[in-house]
Amino acid sequence: MVVRGDGQWEGLGSELLFPEQLTPMCSAELSMALQESADMAHQRLIHANGSQQEWQAYAADPMPGQQLFFDSLDAAVNAAAQGYGIALADPRLFQDQLEQGALFMPHGSCHFPSGIAGGMVIIC
Repeated sequence: MVVRGDGQWEGLGSELLFPEQLTPMCSAELSMALQESADMAHQRLIHANGSQQEWQAYAADPMPGQQLFFDSLDAAVNAAAQGYGIALADPRLFQDQLEQGALFMPHGSCHFPSGIAGGMVIIC
C-alpha cells in the first residue's frame, strides 16, 4: 500500500518512494482566473485530509475563504478537476490528468515541499 507520511508506524516496515513536492491544481476554467498567486485568496481551497497543514505551508499569510475537506488525495484532486476549487498535489501522481488537460497547474511548476514529513511511502 502506498500512503503519505513519514513511514514511522509501529509494527510496519516502510520505504520512502519520493519526497512529496506540492503545487496548486485546478480545472482549466478556474486556472484562467488565477493570473497571480494572490488570486487564489478568493477561491475555495480543497484539502486532502482534515488538516490545513499543506495550505498553511504554501501560503505565508492565512488564506481566507471557503474550505472543502476530503478524506483522500484522489477525491480532493478530482474535485479540483471538476471545478470545485484548488487542491495541492504532487504532479507526479496526476501526470495523466495533467497531460490530458483535465487538470491544470495555474502557476506552472511552482513546487514546494509538503507539510507532511517524509513523502510518499510504501508500507511492507
